[in-house]
Amino acid sequence: MSAASQRESGPSPWVDTQGKRPPFPVGEPQPLSKEETARADQVARRLHAVLHTLVESLPKHARGASGMVRHLSVVRNTCQRVVTAVAEPQAAAQTLARFPGVQGLQLLIQGFRGVGEDEANVAAALAAVEQYDQLIRDLAGSQSKLVERLNAVAPVPARVRSQTSEAAEIARQRLFAAAAEVAGRRCEVNLSLYAFRLHPQDRGQLERVLVTGQIGQVATPDAMPFAFTAGDTHYDARGDAGRAFVSLDKTPAHGHTPAAVLEAFSSDPLPVVTSRGSKGQLVQTVDHRSAPRGESIDVVVANRSVHPARVPGTKRPSLDEVWVLVNYPSRHLIFDVYLHRDMERMFRPSIDVQLWGPNLDTHPADRWLTRFPCGPRLELLGAGLQHARSDGYARHAELTAHLFERVDWTASEFVGFRCEVAYPVWRAGYCMGFEYTPNGN
Repeated sequence: MSAASQRESGPSPWVDTQGKRPPFPVGEPQPLSKEETARADQVARRLHAVLHTLVESLPKHARGASGMVRHLSVVRNTCQRVVTAVAEPQAAAQTLARFPGVQGLQLLIQGFRGVGEDEANVAAALAAVEQYDQLIRDLAGSQSKLVERLNAVAPVPARVRSQTSEAAEIARQRLFAAAAEVAGRRCEVNLSLYAFRLHPQDRGQLERVLVTGQIGQVATPDAMPFAFTAGDTHYDARGDAGRAFVSLDKTPAHGHTPAAVLEAFSSDPLPVVTSRGSKGQLVQTVDHRSAPRGESIDVVVANRSVHPARVPGTKRPSLDEVWVLVNYPSRHLIFDVYLHRDMERMFRPSIDVQLWGPNLDTHPADRWLTRFPCGPRLELLGAGLQHARSDGYARHAELTAHLFERVDWTASEFVGFRCEVAYPVWRAGYCMGFEYTPNGN
C-alpha cells in the first residue's frame, strides 16, 4: 500500500512493515525427514524432562491446571497444555504439538521463578525453550506450521494418490446416499461465500458479508428442519463483542425477514425465512412448504455484520478461522472466502476438514484428534472475480458479482480462496484458517 493510500484510508491495525506478501502454501505440508524427526524427538524429550521437573517441584495442590493457574498467575490454556504434555510417560516429536508456544512457555517459566523455583531448574527450562524456538525457526517458521509438518504423512506416488482420492470420493458418495435417507433431505450444491474488509470509516472494525445457499434442495414430508446458521467461533461471553447481523440492505435480522433472501437466485414462490439469535450467532429457519411436494428448490440467503478487527483485550486479529458446517447431505460444496487486499497479504490461509463436535473452539494443536484423512485442497482464485465461476454451480460467478454489487464493494480490490469438494463429508466442518503473519513471514 502506498503512503498516499494509507493517508486516505487511515492507519491499518495490521501494518505490513516489510511490504512483502507472504508466500501462498500451494502444496501439502511436508512431513519431517528422518533426520528432522530425530532432532524433534531430542528437543521434545529435553523440554518434557525439564518441565516435568518444574511441575513436580510444585505443591500437590498446584500440579493440576486450576491450581497452577492460581499458584503461578499464568493463563489457564498454557497451564492446561503443559499439564497434559508432561503427563505423557514418554516424549517424542509429536509431543511438541501438545506444548504451548514459545512465548507461553517463557511466561510459565517466569511464573516458576516468581514463586522461588531453584534458579538452576529455571535456567535449564529456559535453555530447553530456546532450543525449541530454534527448532521451530529451522523447520517451519511458526509453531502452527511445525504442527502441520508433524501431522503430515509422507507423500505417495501420483498413481497411488489418484487411486486413494478416487476411493475416498466413492466412500463419501455412499455416505451422501445414506445420510440423505437418514435426514430426509439433500441438495445438489451447498455454497458459502464470504467477503471481509476493514471498515473504511473505522479501521478498528471488520466488515463481513456472507451468502449461504442450498441449490436443488429436496426433502421428504417428515424431513429434519431446514435452517442456515452463521456466527463467530470466538466472541466475548458478555455479548458486547459479538456480531450484530443485518440483511444486505441493513434490515435487522430478526423475526420474519424476507430481505434475507436473494430473490434472483431463489425459487419462486420464495420461501419464508425467520431469523433469530443473539450477538455472535444467527439462525435463519426456512419454511418452504409452499414448494410443490417432491420438487427441488433453491434457497440463497445473505447477511452482513461488523465486528472488532481484534479480539477485545488482545492484539490478535478476530479473523482466524472461517467454517462451513455440512448440516445436510450435499453432492457438491463450494466454499469461497474473499479478503480485501489490505488484509490478504497479512494472512496465510489453509484448509482442513474436521469431525464436527459441539465445540469448535479447539486448539489447532489438538485438531489431529478429529481430522479426516484425504483432506480437501485450497485453491487461490486471485484478485477480482475472473476465476469466480464453478462447474459445480452454473450461476456461481453471477452470484459472486451480485454480492459485491449489492454491498457496493469493488471486487477487484479483493483476493479469493476456494475449497471445492464433491460429496462433502456429512456432519463435518470445513475450516479455512488464516494464520496472522504481520511481517510477511
